[in-house]
Amino acid sequence: MKTTLHLPTAPGPRSALFLVAMLLGVLLVPAAALADGAKVRAAVESVLAEMERAVLAGDADAYLRHVATEDAVFLQEKKMWAADLRRHVPETFRLRIVDPAERAANEAASRGAGRDGAPAADAPAPDAPKAEADRPHEFGPTRAVFELEMKWKMTVPRAEGEAGDPRVIDRTVSYPVVFALLPTEDAPGGRWLYKGEHWIEVRAEPGDDAETNHAHRGENVAMCFAGYEDVSRRVVEMLPEIRAHVDTGFEQDVPHEQVVKIYPTMQHLQASIYLSYWDGLSGWNEPKESIKIIVRPNARRQQLQPLLAHEYGHVVTFEMGPQATDIDWWVLEGVAELAAEAYSSNSAARTEQQVLRWAAADKLAEFSQISDFRNTHKEVMGHVYRQGQHMSAYITQRFGRTNRNNWLRAMANGASIDEASVKELGVPGGFAEIDRDWRSDVMSRVREEEP
Repeated sequence: MKTTLHLPTAPGPRSALFLVAMLLGVLLVPAAALADGAKVRAAVESVLAEMERAVLAGDADAYLRHVATEDAVFLQEKKMWAADLRRHVPETFRLRIVDPAERAANEAASRGAGRDGAPAADAPAPDAPKAEADRPHEFGPTRAVFELEMKWKMTVPRAEGEAGDPRVIDRTVSYPVVFALLPTEDAPGGRWLYKGEHWIEVRAEPGDDAETNHAHRGENVAMCFAGYEDVSRRVVEMLPEIRAHVDTGFEQDVPHEQVVKIYPTMQHLQASIYLSYWDGLSGWNEPKESIKIIVRPNARRQQLQPLLAHEYGHVVTFEMGPQATDIDWWVLEGVAELAAEAYSSNSAARTEQQVLRWAAADKLAEFSQISDFRNTHKEVMGHVYRQGQHMSAYITQRFGRTNRNNWLRAMANGASIDEASVKELGVPGGFAEIDRDWRSDVMSRVREEEP
């Protein structure tokens, strides 16, 4: 498979004569160029101020007015980011252009140690490259590229009924971004709009292997920052096989390009989801969004495969119907873990042993406790994945893969879990009956393992 790297480029001198001409040009017109750049920067700063005001007002529509619309994936991600403002509004929020002189200090601080000697909270992986020091800082007539600092503080209530004080998020993240002067309905002459991070794009082209490179499966792209090009190549080279495997398992075709965005730090990934996102994670996907992952630049295939398969499992599930995000959270995570089992030799065994330990200690969660993404208590968060995977495997083994997939499709199209269990799995008592049978089966295995 061939990979194509699309790097941000800038013209460079090809000869001494060309270099002299460039230098003469700089000497002759520096004032005009600087003045134009200053005007562009002032215009962009004005937009940043309007975005700040929209966020602090919890006005999602006002914020989205400043987001470019031509990239459907990015636009959907920003719509979901802005939608969270209707639930959680920060007490403070600031967007600021970081000047080049600050970059080295910022990068040194991000890789430094905390006061207790531990790595800083947002520190990149120890082997993360330092190539981001050459991020561009340009304010041209129609395009501005610069380092953006986003700083905010907000209080996020805990899940309904969960003990503990509200969480306080006090964070600062910075990353290279692009703004462009683009025509809009209300401004045919153009307005400065936010286009997102200044990514390096790595694409894979379809190979000749018809088994793993169906036409749409060759349409994969990874977006990364400088220093992550090699791991991006690995991602796009392995995606066709992963997509084929997961599509087959869910008996579902996904006929669109798959975008994977690679983030260097967890806090950057979290901030890209929405400001109130708190929980730790290594990957993310929601309908019509990219797959977002945090990996080391030297991550190997064995580390990437289960992560990509899990997140692509979400992609496939979300294709099953318009209400797929309403499916119980444990179901969504459970079947995604099933999708990744083939790439992790001990995933099923680890899950089995964990579920048996919970059952022996009478600590299995009620499935109603792990069904709502926004209202799951911290102490049962792990059950969402492990218990969800175990129940999903039980349903698959008992009723068969096709019936399991029809069960998922029914819920993705509006059926409740009880309705889908009766209609697609043929269980008169609905999911409650399946739950009772599953718990009985688990306890029988616990008794078998007792000394």
